[in-house]
Amino acid sequence: MTLFRCALLLLAVVAALGTTGESQAIAWVIAAATATSLVQSVLFHRRLSQLIHPEWDDGSQEPNSTDRFDRLSRSIQTIRGKLKRRVERLAAERDRLGVLLEGMAEGVISLDALGKINASNHAGRALFETNGDGSGLSLIEVLRVPELHETAQRALRGQAGETEFESTDGRNLLARIHPLKQGGAVVVILDLTEVRRLERVRKDFVANVEHELRTPVAVIQSSSEVLVTHGSLSGKALELAEAIHRHAERLGLLITSLLELSRLESGKHEIELVPTHLHAVIERSLLLCRDQIDAKGVMLHNTCDPSLKIVSDEQALEQILVNLIDNALKYGGQSIWIGTQSRGQNIELSIEDDGQGIEARHQARLFERFYRVDSGRHRKRGGSGLGLAIVKHLCQAMRGTIRYEERQPHGSRFVLALKPAKQEGKSSVLGP
Repeated sequence: MTLFRCALLLLAVVAALGTTGESQAIAWVIAAATATSLVQSVLFHRRLSQLIHPEWDDGSQEPNSTDRFDRLSRSIQTIRGKLKRRVERLAAERDRLGVLLEGMAEGVISLDALGKINASNHAGRALFETNGDGSGLSLIEVLRVPELHETAQRALRGQAGETEFESTDGRNLLARIHPLKQGGAVVVILDLTEVRRLERVRKDFVANVEHELRTPVAVIQSSSEVLVTHGSLSGKALELAEAIHRHAERLGLLITSLLELSRLESGKHEIELVPTHLHAVIERSLLLCRDQIDAKGVMLHNTCDPSLKIVSDEQALEQILVNLIDNALKYGGQSIWIGTQSRGQNIELSIEDDGQGIEARHQARLFERFYRVDSGRHRKRGGSGLGLAIVKHLCQAMRGTIRYEERQPHGSRFVLALKPAKQEGKSSVLGP
């Protein structure tokens, strides 16, 4: 007999008592409450059984009422085991994350919604100007840096930010603070001391190269040129003077390229992005390379649309084109193609040649400084190994990209992608 039937029987017994008045009403209330409790217990048990054993939904394998509570007990034990294992996994994950945070070189500090510290790692605590782990204290109390405190307050209001400051022991630190969705913020502090030291070394290097190398090399170059062109040298002496002049020119080019690349990498190169007539810049670049083009007898094919305008720095774009055309003349064949096409939101300018091309194993490193596909051939033809590195940085400075592609059946293709300039009435505006 099921619990549901027991409840109905209890109601029937109370009804059969035939009592009247207040006693009868109380009896009915007690009977109804008991029956309701029993029915709810049965329904709960059935629902729980269905969740644990979906195969019972059709009733084909539903157990008899005599062992329902045994099965319910076993089901509860199963759930308990699953919950225990889940809690253990969460605890293990928490411990693993704790070890990772403690092992980080960057300082990590967690703030609650009120800006109080509720957690930190070893690197973060090492920065504190107070003893202890800082729990319950505000950031300004453990790191007396007003700029850091202000940035943290903005993060607590939902605005991420960063600030650079100097620690009490003279280190250069950068704090990045990110708000949390559930309230509070996380502070990540990076040590930039070595980065700033290297920047100073770079500045000193540029200054030293500018003053200590460029001037004497220029003197050697000009003096050797006088000896070669206006001197009375002949035979071996003339050959040596020509070698001095040739290598002085190459060294001067290398120094100029190093200084240019250093300025680009340090962000000191001035770039002005304006609407630019691409065809005009291409023509100027070809004019600069005209002597080499004529000497080699190369056929030029320029299919660029004369009305096309892009967003660029004219001087930087000209430098890129001269470099790429020079490469095509040195390592290409008998023809050079210059063309444009629209791709997505960009204008793509391509410079192609029909030379030997570049093997796949070299292509990924083409734009690295001093990387040479063929060191002997490259040096013999006067390359510095910095040209494509400079091209890459100039493209990035103009918010563009450059890539290398193989040209079929043979040859190389360099593709420069830049934003088009939009025309609105009589004025040009920068593209998005």
